[in-house]
Amino acid sequence: MSDASSDRLLEPFQAAIGAEAEINLLDCALQVAQLDYPLLNRASYAERVDAWASELSEAFAPDTLARLVQVKRLLFDRLGFHGNQEDYYDPRNSFMNEVIDRRTGIPISLCVVFIEVGRRLGLPMVGIGMPGHFLAGCSDQFDLFVDAFDNGKLLTRSDCVAIFRRLHPAEPFRPEYLAPVGARAILTRLLSNLVEIYVRASRPAKALPMLERMILLNPAEAELIRRRAAMNSAVRNYSAAARDLERYLALVPDAPDRDELARNLGLLHHLRGMVN
Repeated sequence: MSDASSDRLLEPFQAAIGAEAEINLLDCALQVAQLDYPLLNRASYAERVDAWASELSEAFAPDTLARLVQVKRLLFDRLGFHGNQEDYYDPRNSFMNEVIDRRTGIPISLCVVFIEVGRRLGLPMVGIGMPGHFLAGCSDQFDLFVDAFDNGKLLTRSDCVAIFRRLHPAEPFRPEYLAPVGARAILTRLLSNLVEIYVRASRPAKALPMLERMILLNPAEAELIRRRAAMNSAVRNYSAAARDLERYLALVPDAPDRDELARNLGLLHHLRGMVN
């Protein structure tokens, strides 16, 4: 997508994330996808999720556990959603239109589908931001979690700890890893995955609009601003890079590498002058 198109989509995204309680998770995730799919019809995807939920609405079970099992069976047994084990870092796994079309994704994108269907049926679904493996939870079920990457498997707290230890054998598990996270954190993590994919592929121009949205979601995160400075520099947008570096130095006046950053800022001003 061109810079102009990306900029055109930035303002609606900023408006959509204004208040945490009012964030439409699915729509905002689809707005992220519009960066790569500018003709995407977001309403049509929301309607498909609505239709899936309506399939269960008339015969929905009375208790939460049975309801979670019903959603699991709908999404993973009947509709065929599954985790992409073969090509985990395919960016399509993080674009919600592709996840819905292909019924394929990674833990966080599959959890978004589960959360959105569950919420439409009255389940108090939440995201669980466990490092390395995103999960879904239900706010009225303290010790029950959903592993959407493993066909919606229902997990206990002990199961989650075991997954974490398998992924991070040298790190201690912290109870807060299973705390609920809001839409802002979910969107940040979804965008972070895409940034890492594009950086790994040496495509800073693709990563930059994702990073810009991360900053909108987390405006006080100085390290994100520093990273955007480097990314703007990589795409030769030296004026923007200089502004970001100036902002970072103002936010972190005691940065341990301040002298080096000041030299870099001087170089950016020089390069900006050459371009102009």
